[in-house]
Amino acid sequence: MRFLPLPITPVFICALFVTWVPSEVLAQARSDQIGFVIATRGKVSVTSKGEDPREAKLRLPVFPTDTFQTGPNSVLKVLFNDNTVLSVAENTQMTIAEFVLRTASRATSFNLERGKLKVLVPDFYAATNSRFEIKTPTVVAVAHGTEYVVWTVHENGATLTAVAVIAGTVEVVNNGKTVTVPSGDFLTATPYANVFSFPIPISRLPQVQAQIQQVDIQTDPSVIAQVQAAMAQNAQVVQQPLATRREIGPLGTTNLTQYSPQLGAGGISRLMGTISSNCPPVVSQSGSRPPGCPP
Repeated sequence: MRFLPLPITPVFICALFVTWVPSEVLAQARSDQIGFVIATRGKVSVTSKGEDPREAKLRLPVFPTDTFQTGPNSVLKVLFNDNTVLSVAENTQMTIAEFVLRTASRATSFNLERGKLKVLVPDFYAATNSRFEIKTPTVVAVAHGTEYVVWTVHENGATLTAVAVIAGTVEVVNNGKTVTVPSGDFLTATPYANVFSFPIPISRLPQVQAQIQQVDIQTDPSVIAQVQAAMAQNAQVVQQPLATRREIGPLGTTNLTQYSPQLGAGGISRLMGTISSNCPPVVSQSGSRPPGCPP
């Protein structure tokens, strides 16, 4: 995974754009803010601790323990002080459970109650003394400097979790069992006794590719510059290049703003239905792959 530095340094951005930063951004920003909303569409609300829900407007400051909720056909994108980029898909509810920045270590944890998230995680989270994770009712997905999508599917009264890794690696932990999902692979997990699907190439699953594209939303570069200037003024910004994904990613997709229909009823079953019947999706706790199944 590559992280492309911005052609303008943060210091230069701050000097150039400080007079362009909307007054409402600086007025709302506080010393404990950890990021800003940089793109939004549709009905999106944010609830801070001890406060009533409010509309998640563009450039709105984000704080620890905030909970985001999106409605149908709604998307949200947040840029955090450590340059993590979080995209929240429609019909999603998630909470920032932890966000700690130290000189030598970082710790970030999101709780995904329902719906779908995509995160672009800076490389410094690959360090052994740093941690980035997304928790669902089923699993904990731990990233090591990567880009990945996590979503939940409700089937037969149970919550299943799907993980698609666009770049880097993700460790998926389910009831004490850990499976490493490499770049370009997709995996599902159930709440039952350490049961995972086999990691499967995303390229073989058009419906998974559609799920990934659903989370994408265009971002105005001037908004990024404005919130970075606000971060710098607030002495909260971590001086690292902004994490940006390639225009043409591992999936070969170029139109990242295209939105596809939801999978609908059947969820994981429909996703896994595209796999050969000779390679059943559910494996034993050993995690071994049956003979003859492709890698």
